[in-house]
Amino acid sequence: MSAAYESLRDAHVGPGVLHLNLSLQTWASDGPLAIFFFVAGLELKREFVAGDLRDPRLAALPIAAAIGGVAVPAGLYFAINLANGGDTSGWAIPTATDIAFALAVLAVVGSQLPSALRTFLLTLAVVDDLLAITIIAVFYTSDIDATGEPSVVSCSSRKGSPAAGQADCRVTVGNDEPDGRVS
Repeated sequence: MSAAYESLRDAHVGPGVLHLNLSLQTWASDGPLAIFFFVAGLELKREFVAGDLRDPRLAALPIAAAIGGVAVPAGLYFAINLANGGDTSGWAIPTATDIAFALAVLAVVGSQLPSALRTFLLTLAVVDDLLAITIIAVFYTSDIDATGEPSVVSCSSRKGSPAAGQADCRVTVGNDEPDGRVS
């Protein structure tokens, strides 16, 4: 039975041309996570575009709180371990909150919270996680390839605002000319 499970778990599916020919185990562990962060990002984008955070003054408080929520635990960890002769290399561990847990709590009690508080907590959790991911990428990666083929999506407004449906969007891969256009 375990051989059949391992064979199924290690089977690869997905389009190889998109570098998505992954094992079923990878799809099961990373797929829902990608969807979760996509949905959380969409909700945060809605708040920045049309919600409570469209005013930069209102967005500054949860962003500053997230920065403090990253800096203070990391600083405390580093200071305590430095003072006691401990290993300071794990200073980034206490920086990340569990965004899934925070959003699950918001889903359960969110309807009873004021909209502004719900938005504050969502922004705090998402920005905190983005900062933690950035810290991990910068400080805990031995090699960052900045010369790779970054994909860039750029949008420009034709008649006023992209929100009005008049955006001209192009996808650029590496140094190539735009290879896709969405209007």
